[in-house]
Amino acid sequence: MKRLFILFLGLCLVAGMGLAEGQSRVAQKNYYVIDGSYSRSHYFFAKVENIGDKPIYLDTGKLAVFDQNDDIVQTESYILSFPRYLEPGEYAYVRDWGLSDRGFDSVGDVKFSIGMIDLRDTVTRLACEQVYDPGIAVVMYDDYVNVTFTNVTEETLYGINIVIALLDDEGNILYNNYDSLGNIGVHAGSTITARVSIEPDFVRLFEKEGIKLSILDAIVYYENGH
Repeated sequence: MKRLFILFLGLCLVAGMGLAEGQSRVAQKNYYVIDGSYSRSHYFFAKVENIGDKPIYLDTGKLAVFDQNDDIVQTESYILSFPRYLEPGEYAYVRDWGLSDRGFDSVGDVKFSIGMIDLRDTVTRLACEQVYDPGIAVVMYDDYVNVTFTNVTEETLYGINIVIALLDDEGNILYNNYDSLGNIGVHAGSTITARVSIEPDFVRLFEKEGIKLSILDAIVYYENGH
């Protein structure tokens, strides 16, 4: 009996150690095939969460798209998340885009997986506010999300990254996009507003389908050591 109890205790400790590790989960995904003004394109959007108890660094994701006959019509194997470093409870957005010459119109299942690799550069997030900006009234589909944030550190920050997402009232991803300030330095204590564009094809799609953009989300971050 004592030996069984020790074995049981050991198994509990192993299970407990497993629960303390970082763990990623694909919480949302959405796939579009859009016929634009000049070409057909595919877009894939997803949201990935760290549901574990330790930080994680996301690997590149893999995508497989099937038609209604369950045949694979598209695969991608190098899809990045923004950001890649996640603390427990944090999330990132995933975006993939490409021209599509495939003749399918009806998409069946969409499978996406993303693993983890050894921790690399950590990330610091900055609090932000986001507002939908329809742009200039006389220019159709010149839409943006304006993101305002403050550099609360004591140094000039370069290479700040901005991710925006448009969600419906149930939190499903309708669109996301990514931009970087690159070599622009944001001085300590300064507040700036940057705008991230929304592709015209999606503005037209949302209007045509009567899709309501209920929630705006944004992540502003920079990689430590850069």
